[in-house]
Amino acid sequence: MGKNMIGAETELCTMAQFMFRGKLFFYNSKFGCVSMHLHAWSKSCKGHGDIISSPLNGRELDFLIHDISKPIDEVSFSCAGDINDVVSRPCLDLDLLDKVFQTQFHIIFHIPIKCRLSFSRAFKQTIDTVIINPLDTSCWIKLLLFPICILRNYVPKSKVEERSEHDISTKSKFSGHKDNQVDANLRLCRRKLGQGSYTTVIRVLTSSGVAPLSDNTLVDLKLKHPYAPPPTLPTAPNEVVAATASSDMVLSRIQSFPKGTSCGRDGLHAQHFLDVLSGSDVIVVDDLLDSITSIVNILLSGNCPPQLGMCFASAPLTPLLKPGGGIRPIEVGTIWRGLVYKVVTSVVSKDMSIYLGYFQFGVGVPCGGEAILHSANRILDEKRNLNTMSMLLVDFRNAFNLVDRSAMLREVRNKCPSVSRWVGFCYASPARLYYGSSTLSSSQGVQQGDLLGPLLFSLTLHPTALKISRQCKLDLQAWYLDDGTIIGDTLMVSQDFHIIKTEGDAIGLDLNIQKTELFWPSFDVRSTQVGVFPADIVRPSVGVKLLGGPVSLDASFCSQLVFDRVHKSMQLMDAVHRLDDPQSELMLFHNCAGISKLYFTLRTTAPCYVKDAQVVFDKYFSNFMRKLVIGDGPVYGLLQHRVASLPIRDGGLGIYSMYDTMQYCYLASCSQTL
Repeated sequence: MGKNMIGAETELCTMAQFMFRGKLFFYNSKFGCVSMHLHAWSKSCKGHGDIISSPLNGRELDFLIHDISKPIDEVSFSCAGDINDVVSRPCLDLDLLDKVFQTQFHIIFHIPIKCRLSFSRAFKQTIDTVIINPLDTSCWIKLLLFPICILRNYVPKSKVEERSEHDISTKSKFSGHKDNQVDANLRLCRRKLGQGSYTTVIRVLTSSGVAPLSDNTLVDLKLKHPYAPPPTLPTAPNEVVAATASSDMVLSRIQSFPKGTSCGRDGLHAQHFLDVLSGSDVIVVDDLLDSITSIVNILLSGNCPPQLGMCFASAPLTPLLKPGGGIRPIEVGTIWRGLVYKVVTSVVSKDMSIYLGYFQFGVGVPCGGEAILHSANRILDEKRNLNTMSMLLVDFRNAFNLVDRSAMLREVRNKCPSVSRWVGFCYASPARLYYGSSTLSSSQGVQQGDLLGPLLFSLTLHPTALKISRQCKLDLQAWYLDDGTIIGDTLMVSQDFHIIKTEGDAIGLDLNIQKTELFWPSFDVRSTQVGVFPADIVRPSVGVKLLGGPVSLDASFCSQLVFDRVHKSMQLMDAVHRLDDPQSELMLFHNCAGISKLYFTLRTTAPCYVKDAQVVFDKYFSNFMRKLVIGDGPVYGLLQHRVASLPIRDGGLGIYSMYDTMQYCYLASCSQTL
């Protein structure tokens, strides 16, 4: 199936093949099928499966699948027979899409420049088919399969294949040897560096890794995604008008995707959008952008087959290891879904910021975590001697995955009716989560990794926060998504605790008593009375760690937390140095490593608790810079280090020390969060 089969009819191979567990799939959106039949079956057939094809439309064929069991209907064909004897019925349905999504395909990240115009035209043609027939499931499936068919990552197996010029895929240099000694994380980091995704590199270097593919991990994932009956959908008023997006808004949301954003199982990257919407091919850019905008508006309006919701919400499942044990499942959905969610956020962000008000700091509030930490420490300092006060830190068990979808959809319908059809489209049916060869069902909660997940969760929890504010007089009630901070009179805080437990149960949230903490430096004996707080609630004596920062009057407790963060940053320096690429190391330290990794700590911790850790960090940092600049040579001293810390415009490297930043970071944060 090479260039002889395709011919020179177009610059872009709109008919493509890909391996599907050793089986071939052919997709034809433009060519006549005769040439495909002649060349595809010119040799003896070695497959053992069925021949599945769409009905012939004159001399054209929409698709043909060889050697894969037909999802619904049986189709038989003898390889020795005439191609016109194929007996077939349409099978481009959800079962086929599910089978394709069960397998991970490697897709090229960039579209080659010479192919962008042809790709844009073919992509627009596929999109326009959906716009004309928005209720036709097969048109949507073609759109979802389009990147897999066209943009598969082609790795030549010989020098002959390497010289082929008719495959749009990447021409990776042929190599019969694979270096198994290189650490997988470092290879991933180097690839992400090439894409300009610096923050991803840091996440990889600091992560505890991915849980091994095993039966035990699968059991843990199933426990994280328990079964729940379908949610009760609120009745949609006829007068509700769905939100609409303009072309300018869609373009700005596409451009807002971080570099290196991962794709879902459909294989479409945000970078593919950027490739086809930039460059000199302006003759199709505007039309293609209008078509993409039309797809977004169709999804917002809900004018599409409802059974497709589970496909758009489907995602590969990555179980990340938590530093303290356990796993955190992350789902990466399709870029179409992410794009619509970004548009939704733009549409409702202003109204939601007003509604969530003073209680929810995890959605749409700049420096929200810092504001909570400063407020808690300020109240603690002012009322340290009162023995009638208590601080409650609320923690829910597996909150995002367990929140009740019926309650969530009800709140979305009441507070964000213009986007309720899209949210219902994604969450009304169980989504399919793919892990290895297994498929799990996500029928409860919001997906971790869903761009709209924080807002949906906060909307569901907010009625509880409003009830607490009406019934209880508190010094502070602040939420950062599912992490709650309650400060007030001990008995009033106890009343809040019981409200949270009762209301939480009603919306599927279960308090994790083993991680819920009760603290105040002056002990209140009333907190130990029967029925006030559970006997097994955690009661730290000197301070608590809130959102990664210290809340305490004890200097040693605060200093130790700073030291812990500094040690993690020093370990990150060692990990970055293993990249063995000075230029990349410098870019990482300039953007998101080194002192950049400590900014949150410096902004939320008083400088008096940072001094000892500052001396240790700056000494280690100076040694690292010496290795980076001169390879650990002898001519790098204090003067050279100070010059390196100057801004780039003044001849330095623009990398600051902890001493340079610890004073103004804290003052700036206090000023910004008043």
